[in-house]
Amino acid sequence: MLAPFPEEIEAIGLIGSIMTEHFHEYSDLDIYIIFAKGKYNYNVDKCWRKKIYDILSDYHRDKNIFCYEIGDLIKIITWYVFEMASDSILIYDHGKVKKNI
Repeated sequence: MLAPFPEEIEAIGLIGSIMTEHFHEYSDLDIYIIFAKGKYNYNVDKCWRKKIYDILSDYHRDKNIFCYEIGDLIKIITWYVFEMASDSILIYDHGKVKKNI
């Protein structure tokens, strides 16, 4: 179980075909986690990827989990970051990320 979320998590969201009419029985699940400034490192990344994989283990689909630190998203604008800001849905937004990106 993920909740209650620790302070290190600013947001968790869904992106990709699950958000469009292109989602089908073989589509993968694209999930992103945004960490608070200074809270992201290899061990935290590994821990949260495992938690998400474990929670979604009953869904027999490929899972892509993307992890970012909030400061990096604001500094480095790429196509994927733009898509996250415009075409995704946040299922948890403790840090008011949608408002700030």
